[in-house]
This record gives sequence, C-alpha cells and structure tokens, in this order.
Amino acid sequence: MPENLVDANTIGAIKVELGPYLQKSLMGRKNFEGFESERVYAFLAKAPSIAELVEHPAIIELLDKLLEPTYLLSANLAINAYPGETPQPYHADHASLPVSIAPRPMASASFER
Repeated sequence: MPENLVDANTIGAIKVELGPYLQKSLMGRKNFEGFESERVYAFLAKAPSIAELVEHPAIIELLDKLLEPTYLLSANLAINAYPGETPQPYHADHASLPVSIAPRPMASASFER
C-alpha cells in the first residue's frame, strides 16, 4: 500500500468537511459508543471527499484480496477516540441485521490513521 495514498489537498478537504462534526460536542451516548469518543456516521454525505479513499484503486485492490467476491462496502464512519476512552467490546457489526448473511464467513476491514 502506498504511504501517501491521496494528496494533501484531499486530506485537507476531508478535514474541513469533518470539522463541524468533530468539536467534542457530540460524544458517545453509552459505553459501547464510548463516552470519550465522537462518531461521524453517514460519512460520505458529510465528507464527500472521502469517496477518493473509498473508491481508490489501491484500496479496492486490497479489499479484493482480503474479502470474498461480491463484498459490500458499507458503514463508512469515523470514530475519534480521546484519551481515557475504554476499549470497545468485541462485537460483530452484522449482529443487528434481521437477515442471515450465511454461508459467508464474517470478515471486515478497517483503516485507521
């Protein structure tokens, strides 16, 4: 994976777009979310520049190697954990879905900075 996947202008645009949502004012509502964490859901709607990462050929190539064919890219979100945050309990994100995803094994990929 290239070290500088996107240019500084794209990173700057993402920071500007996310800025209003990362003001330490909308903290987690329960321990699972983290009382010392901010979460930004609907990432692509709030920071459209992030699409350059989501759709980046190097990211798609990596996911093609890690995940089963016909995978679904979803749950684009940001979690900003502040000092003192407790670790989130192990969980499966699909556990709340009303349908089974069997026979596909559980798999996911997360990227952090």
